[in-house]
Order: sequence, then C-alpha cells, then structure tokens
Amino acid sequence: MPLDGIFLHFLRREIEAAAGCKVDKIHQPSRDMLTLALRSREGNRRLVLSASEQPGAYFVETAGTNPPQPPMFCMLLRKRLTGGVLTAVRQPDFERVLFFDFDACNEIGDREKLTLCLEMLPGKGNIILLDERGVIIDAVKRIGFTQPDIRQILPACPYVPPHPQNKLDILREPPETVCSAVLSKTGVKLSDAFLRVVAGFSPLAAREASFHICGEEDPDAAALPEPQRKKALCYIETLRQALTLGCVAPFLIVDGKGENAGFSYFEVKQYGKGYTCLPRESFSALLCEYYGEKTAAGLDRRLRLQFERAVQTAAARESKKLAARINEAQTAEDRESLRIRAELLTTFTGECPPGASSVTVANYYEENKPVTIALNPALSLRANAKNYYKQYAKAKTASNVLAALIEQGRKELAYLDSVSQALTTAAGPEDLKEIEAEMRREGLLKQSKKTPEKQKTSAVFTEYSAGDGFRILAGRNNTQNDLLTFRTANKHDLWLHARNSPGSHVIVVSAGREIPDDVIGYAAGIAAFFSAAGASNAVDVDYTAVRHVKKPPGAKPGAVLYTDYRTIRVKPINAGPST
Repeated sequence: MPLDGIFLHFLRREIEAAAGCKVDKIHQPSRDMLTLALRSREGNRRLVLSASEQPGAYFVETAGTNPPQPPMFCMLLRKRLTGGVLTAVRQPDFERVLFFDFDACNEIGDREKLTLCLEMLPGKGNIILLDERGVIIDAVKRIGFTQPDIRQILPACPYVPPHPQNKLDILREPPETVCSAVLSKTGVKLSDAFLRVVAGFSPLAAREASFHICGEEDPDAAALPEPQRKKALCYIETLRQALTLGCVAPFLIVDGKGENAGFSYFEVKQYGKGYTCLPRESFSALLCEYYGEKTAAGLDRRLRLQFERAVQTAAARESKKLAARINEAQTAEDRESLRIRAELLTTFTGECPPGASSVTVANYYEENKPVTIALNPALSLRANAKNYYKQYAKAKTASNVLAALIEQGRKELAYLDSVSQALTTAAGPEDLKEIEAEMRREGLLKQSKKTPEKQKTSAVFTEYSAGDGFRILAGRNNTQNDLLTFRTANKHDLWLHARNSPGSHVIVVSAGREIPDDVIGYAAGIAAFFSAAGASNAVDVDYTAVRHVKKPPGAKPGAVLYTDYRTIRVKPINAGPST
C-alpha cells in the first residue's frame, strides 16, 4: 500500500522518540534520500529520510552505499545541521509531510532553528531545508518559475506547504459527521467515498472499510440500507477509538509466493486466504524490511536489464561484423579467377582496340574455351593485367586475415552467450557484482572513475551433496568458473560442462576416491540445468579429469580447452544446494 497519512502518524510517534539526539553524520545515498547518523547517550541510530518512490522516514541498522563525492545538498546539510539537536518531529494533520526541527549553530556559533521538511507526495517527493522564518535555504529538487502551475521551491523563497486535501480528520470530527459525509456521496462506491472524505486514508484502508461494512460487494455509498449505515457508523467509531488510544500494530502483507506485497497499520482481511499479514515489532522496522527487499530486488532487476542490454548491443554489433566478414571471405574465395584473368591478358597476342571495355581470349586452363574479360577502358591491356594481379594479391591477403577475424568473432559471440547465461543464473547482488566487474574488464561496460577492484582470487561456489559423501561445486559465472577450475579444483577431481552450450563449470571433488557413475550422472544433471540448454529434456554433458582442462593464452573468461573426455546424455536436474 502507499504510505498514507494515518500510517505516517504512528511512524512519526516512533521517530519522535529520537528527539534530543545530536546529528553526527549526514549522507545522501541517492538524489532523493538522506541518512542522518544520530548520537545520544542511549546509543547511535541511523534515520533514513526518503522522498523517492519508496517514501518514508525510518531507522536502519546498517549504513548503505554512498557516492564517492557527496552532492551539494548533502554538503550544505553537513555545514548547517552537523552537531545540531533534533528537537521535534511534526506532521500537519494527516498530510504526507513531516517536519524535523533542529537546534543548530551557525558559522559564528550563534544558535539557530532549522527545519528539514520531508514531502512524500506521489511523484512530487522532496526534501527541503528551511530557516526559522520558514524561508527555503535549499532543496533536493528545485522548482523554478518556468512551471507556474506548481509551487516554486527555490532558495530565499518562502515555503508554501502542499495544497491541503480538505478532508475530514477522523480524530477531530464527530463520527456522525464523518459517516454522514461518506454516505452522502451519490454514484460513488463506498470505498471511493471513504477515500475522498477521510483524511489519511489510502486506497487499501478505504477498501478495507468497505469490506468490513459490506463484504466484497462495495456498493454505492448513498444507496446503503439502514443496517449497513449503522454498521458504517460503528466502524468509524471503532476506528476512531483505536487511533486515539494507539491500538494499532504494524503488519507486513505477504502474498502466496512469500513475497512482500504491502504494509499496513491493521490486519488486512479483504484479500482472504491469498495473503498473510505478519506482525512486526515497529512501524520503522516494517518499512525498513519492506523497502529493503523492494529496493534490493528493484536494483537487481535494473542491473540485470542494464547488463543484458549491454550484452545484446555487443552481440548485435559483433554479429553484423561477422556477417560482413563472412561475405567478404566468400568474395575473396573467387581470387583464383582474378589470377587467371591476369595471366590470360598477359599472354594475349591478339589485337585489342584502345578504349575497349572487354576482350575475348582463349582460356588455356579450360581447353582454349573463349572467355570474355572486362577491361578498364582508360587503361592499356598490360595495365589491366597488372590491375587484376593487384586484386588477386589483395584477395589472397584478405582471405588469410578474414579467416582469423571470423574465428575471433565466433569466439566473441560464444563469450557473450556465456555472459548472458551467467546473468540468467545469477543468484543475487554478489553474483551481479562479479559479472559487472568482468564486463568492465572486457570493455562491455565503461570503466568506473574510481579505482578498479582487484580481480578475485576466491569465491563462494554453489555446493551440492551427492551419494557416498561426494561434494559437487558449481560456478555461477565466468569469473567463478575460472576460479573453480584452475584455483580450487584438484587435478584429480572431475570436471563437467554442457557440450557446445554456455553454462557452469561443475566439479566433483574426488578426495582421492573413484567417482561412481551415479554421482557422475547427478553432477552432469546439475551442469545441464545451469546451461543455456537447461530447458531441454536431454542435454549432452562432457566430463574429464581437471588435469585435462587448459586455459588457452589470451582466452576470454570462462573459455577452456579440454581433452580425453567422455560424453553422457542426461536430463537437467534442478537440485537444491547444500550450502
């Protein structure tokens, strides 16, 4: 659910407990997110203020990743707020706006009152620093006078709060007034009527109110019969009392797949058995858990898409080059005809009038059959023969060079296929980080300006257990494949890989024992599953001793040559790892 005003009301109460803490450090991980490190005698806490698509204010346990160079707004906050004391956290009515008041010192040591305003409006989130007169010092997102229909948010301008919703405050208005206003909406569903009338209600809260009153029907608000009108009034009274007494609890909403689907300050009933509501210890911990998973999952998806696009662009470019080279090589294969034409013109003793565009000669390579040779009218017969010799020499050289380029292009496409397969099987952020580092080294992504990380010399592989206690290790990308095969495996261990298909290197650790056929078949099934042919019913898998696997000089990551191998056809096995 979106972060509504009522949820924010209880979240504010939790954050206000940090009043009296000093601001120790300030970071800005992204454009619309701040992290304030707060220090007090009771301990240190990190407060996140987010005006992004995942808005909110909540405490986190661990520090996030910060840019190497802090943004200008972050530098301003460090100058004005560091050492300041958080004195209060305010929320105007049930609006999605929080004001964080600080008692700070200016450059000459005088005390000053500053306020950090966190606006969490859909699509218009912002973080604004105000002085004690309510004048804007600066903001994360400046809005100038080029947009007259939108509030101007610029330094030295007075702060104007977002336009109020003009809805009824359920804590201040009598329940009868709220109920009457909801049920007076003609031609409007009951859930929409709650959403339009009650301040701080999200669509989820409005639907839940309708569900409690009318079940799954959600009828016209003004058309409710008298029994349901009484039920609506009773629901509003009960909700008002719960909000007044603070008898609410944070709940994480989980769908049937176990994935986080939302959050609320009440146990949601409208979804039935398809969803589960899990209680959490605090509203702040709830947001941290929900946004943490969503942010990580979203980042993973974005990185995958970014890397996949880079691989697809490189593959399309390489395929185009390869096709052009193959076409040029086919043309160069006709070079013998160029040499023959040159020789025939050199030995021709007949007459050829000046400016002729062709000449017919006897081809002594084919029993003196007549053959017509095209000429350049601007050149003499001897010059045309010399020109054909030049074309032949060029075609001969091109044929030799193109053969190497074509082979190189095919290897590059095979490598790009292996990167694409690694992105498919990547298990999480660490795998994506390894793939990113590899892509930067190979030029598929631009090198970052910061100091490049050293190439890893060890990795955590996916491990499986087979019969008789044999360990099976699998790499999940090219970097891990090279580390597994050439730095981790013993020369007597067994190496497996899907035949003619990009995928994982799989090692069966022999530990000096002979590996039985059933273990080889099991490991081959794992190698088949973690390959581009993993969706097939049967896959050919090659296996050999590690000592027969070599890394050619200058080869791409993951590329190997192997000898003395056998092949087994297996069905891919989606086995659960033991670690």
